[in-house]
Order: sequence, then C-alpha cells, then structure tokens
Amino acid sequence: MDPALQIIEWVRLGYFPSLGVKVDYAYVMLFALFSLTLGLLLECFVVRQRT
Repeated sequence: MDPALQIIEWVRLGYFPSLGVKVDYAYVMLFALFSLTLGLLLECFVVRQRT
C-alpha cells in the first residue's frame, strides 16, 4: 500500500478512533526514516560536489 495513504489513514484515526482502519505503523516509520536518510545523503553529496 502507498505510504501516503497510510499516513492519511493514521491522521484519520486521530480524529475518528473507532474507524475500522488498519495502519502499518512500522512501514510508515521505516519509509519516513529511509526517505530522510536518502535525502540527507543526497544533499550531502550534492553540496560537496558544488563547493
């Protein structure tokens, strides 16, 4: 499932706790950490090449 949809469902659960939705929290958190790590590494290498 798409991580963006998982995040939207997680927010919806905050407003409607009795909603019958299942969110894979580990998947969302791992995707976020992976994206952040990849972005920071790319930013580090791009800045190093430009200077």
